Amino acid sequence: MVSKYCKIPSLRSQMEKLNDIALLKLSRSTQSELPLPLCQSDNEGQYQIAICGLGVTNITTGEYARVLQELKVTELPEDNCPYDVEKSQICMNGSTVAGDFCVGDSGGPAYALDGDGNPLCLYGIMSNGWWNCSYFSYYTRIPYFLDWIESKMQ
Repeated sequence: MVSKYCKIPSLRSQMEKLNDIALLKLSRSTQSELPLPLCQSDNEGQYQIAICGLGVTNITTGEYARVLQELKVTELPEDNCPYDVEKSQICMNGSTVAGDFCVGDSGGPAYALDGDGNPLCLYGIMSNGWWNCSYFSYYTRIPYFLDWIESKMQ
C-alpha cells in the first residue's frame, strides 16, 4: 500500500510527457531484493542499456506478455530522434526485429548493464513511445532528477 505520493508539479501535459516522474513511499517493506541504485550521471555511451516489461507483445492481437520481457536498446543522439528531446528525457530504440516498449510497459525501467550483462543502475523510466511499438521510445532521465529525488527522500 502506498502511504505517500510525490510528483513534480511542472508536468506540463499528458501529451508532452516532460518531467514524467513520481515517487511512491510504501507503507511497509517489500519482500523483494533491494532495488537498483540510481545512475548518478548520464550514460554517454559507457553502458549497454536494457529495458523490461509486461506490455503488449503483438500489436495486431493486443496480446500481453505472460513472462517478463527484456530487450537491449540503444540510446540515440538528440538529432536522431523524430521529436525534440528535452534534457529530462532520453530517446532510445530497440531493434526493429525484437521491438521496443509497448502498451502496458509505461513506467517500466531502463537500466545500465555492467560488463557481465547484469543490471547496474536505474537510468530511465519508460514515458511514451511510438504507436506500433517498434520505433523510438522516450524515457525520463533519472540523473536529471537526482536533486529532486534526494530532496523528497528526506
